[in-house]
Amino acid sequence: MDTANKFISFNPGPSQLYPEIEEDIQQALDEHILSLSHRSEKFGEVIRRAKDNLRTYFSIPTDYRIFFASSAIESMEIALRNCCGQRSFHFVNGAFSRRFFTSAQHTKKSPLHLHAEEGQGFTLEQTKIPADCDLVCLTQNETSTGVRLSYEFIEKIRRTHPEKLIAVDIVSSATTERISFEAADFWFFSVQKACGLPAGLGVIIVSKRALTKARVLAAQGADIGSHHSLLS
Repeated sequence: MDTANKFISFNPGPSQLYPEIEEDIQQALDEHILSLSHRSEKFGEVIRRAKDNLRTYFSIPTDYRIFFASSAIESMEIALRNCCGQRSFHFVNGAFSRRFFTSAQHTKKSPLHLHAEEGQGFTLEQTKIPADCDLVCLTQNETSTGVRLSYEFIEKIRRTHPEKLIAVDIVSSATTERISFEAADFWFFSVQKACGLPAGLGVIIVSKRALTKARVLAAQGADIGSHHSLLS
């Protein structure tokens, strides 16, 4: 709908900005936040406040760490480099879950996948995750089709494969429902969809297990990235 006063978009993203965003951006300009040195004490305060507010808003467990990245696609590569030592396993049923799979191919993780037609989901009965796959990758809400995987489904995978790390794309579902963070180890989203914020920021939430895996891989000489390293 386009009127003289407003524009409302029903695309999956970027989504409509919250009305307060214009005032927030003006405040950032007035306080010169966009010109701060990223090494300054004031910028550190901004980051700490953002992380504290995220932890409170999402009820993120205290032993899960929060990181910022440039996008969800970058977050996929960070998950694969830092949490996958052998090969990854992917649930693929649309464009974004397929992008996660191709990211694994590009990072040489020898990925395997379970495929469902676009518009369809998965059942636990059809899921067979090979023993040599140490990272399971899911798209909780497939943005390209709108098919949602329930948190109960993710929790069942956790219970049936407790030894494996789980990475979950929640790009188009973050803020829409309560997240069971303990069900996975690596969660990520970008803020231009369900958050109603300007594009250009990714959020990563990782468990202690994921950080431990990154340390083990680094000690083994694996390529966990430089800019993409959770350890740095």
